[in-house]
Amino acid sequence: MEYQSVSGDAARLDRAATVTLARRARRLLVKSGDRIVRLEAALSDDEIAGALLHPDGFVNVPILIVGDLLVRGFTDDLYREAFPEGGSAPLPEPAPRIAPAKPAPGRRQPESDSS
Repeated sequence: MEYQSVSGDAARLDRAATVTLARRARRLLVKSGDRIVRLEAALSDDEIAGALLHPDGFVNVPILIVGDLLVRGFTDDLYREAFPEGGSAPLPEPAPRIAPAKPAPGRRQPESDSS
């Protein structure tokens, strides 16, 4: 099963990025409060933004795209609806963590930015 994973810590999705990402999908399942909103029609940029963005203008919950389906949020019920057949595809191995490079002898290691 092919999918895309984007870490919210690495790249926050604003309106433009969210609309671009959502254009690849033909179906959207959106967790909104206690309900699941199902969207399958061609949507305008404003409708996409309204369905996927939080009031701060960013996506603050997981988004999963599989094929033509975009799923926003996570609950067991939401994923059961998104993957009624169980969706038991194997997950890829996580990327290996790379230790920071050691400075060459005689060179100071740069100080980390703690802001």
